[in-house]
Formats: sequence, C-alpha cells, structure tokens
Amino acid sequence: MPTIEFKGRQIEVDEEGYLLNHADWTNDLMIQLANEEGLYPENLDCELINIAQKSYLQSEKPSPDPKEYLIMIGEITKIILTMKNIQKFFPDGFSQICKIAGLPKPTN
Repeated sequence: MPTIEFKGRQIEVDEEGYLLNHADWTNDLMIQLANEEGLYPENLDCELINIAQKSYLQSEKPSPDPKEYLIMIGEITKIILTMKNIQKFFPDGFSQICKIAGLPKPTN
C-alpha cells in the first residue's frame, strides 16, 4: 500500500495519492497535499476545499459529486461558480480539490 509521510507518520493513500482514511486529514496535511500538487492555498482556496468536504460528508454518497459541490458553494458563499472558474484556483479541477481535501477520487 502506498503511503505519504506527514509529521513523522505514514499516511495510507491509493495509487493516485488520494487518502484512504479521511480521518487522517488535517489542515496541516491539506497544505502539504496542496504543495505536492504545486499549489499554495490562500483563504479562498481553503474555503473551497472545506466546502468540498462538507458537501461530500453531507451527501452520504460513495464518491464526491461536483454538482452538489457547486450548489453548496453558491449556498455558502453566495457566489455562483462553474468548474471552469474553479480551475483558475485548481488547474486539475474537482478531482484535485478532492485529493487535497482528503476525499475519495470522484467518479463523475
């Protein structure tokens, strides 16, 4: 099983680097995961990541849903975003957000 090192611990990930146990995720780990993706999150980026987590945890689906995510962004921030807008912050799109947020890889 692949792992990443974080603060002296080995964290299990899948072959693509997605966390296998969401409970391992912390804000500090988020920064490390983002840095490994070549990103250096600021306040808005962190908010978009936290909204992805909230959307996934509330949905009770096995995989994060990008449509539910966009709806929740609008509800929380009162800003309408599209995936194209989000790619300005996360060039690889929703799957990159999910990886940094410690969520499973989206299937859609």
